[in-house]
Amino acid sequence: LLKIRFGDAGLHPCEVMLKDLADSKRLDTNVRALPGQLHTQQLPEGTAAALLRLRATICSYLFWPELQEHKLKLPADLQTALEVYAERFQHLKAPRKLLWRPTMGLVELAVTVGDSEPIDFRVTPVHAALLLQFADNSPAAQAAAAADDAGSLAGISLQQQQQ
Repeated sequence: LLKIRFGDAGLHPCEVMLKDLADSKRLDTNVRALPGQLHTQQLPEGTAAALLRLRATICSYLFWPELQEHKLKLPADLQTALEVYAERFQHLKAPRKLLWRPTMGLVELAVTVGDSEPIDFRVTPVHAALLLQFADNSPAAQAAAAADDAGSLAGISLQQQQQ
């Protein structure tokens, strides 16, 4: 009905966006089904766990609104998981490559302080990266650097919301 009312040309980008979402679920399942042999080394435990929980949404950049890109230093296990995922994706969809937007999306975390019960949170990747700096009992300097990165990104977000 919408195509009749607004025409094919106006709804074509929406059609592509919906197809991207459906394809993302299918591709995500296929990427997970690939054997770990595509990655030449045995995956460390943290990387394997991150890869199991990783979900990606693939967007055709020509049809989606322009997404801003910000730098974010990710934990090593997560960065390796992204590289393995991209390698498996490229194996399935060659010659296409993934361009990760690490500041987009949500991260599910279970935070435990002391002996208390874990509390589940859904946070932005910026907040997750900051929290994960403390998870490994990293030196204060690393945590401060992560806070500085997160703070600059948070400042950018606040400026955009105020406009």
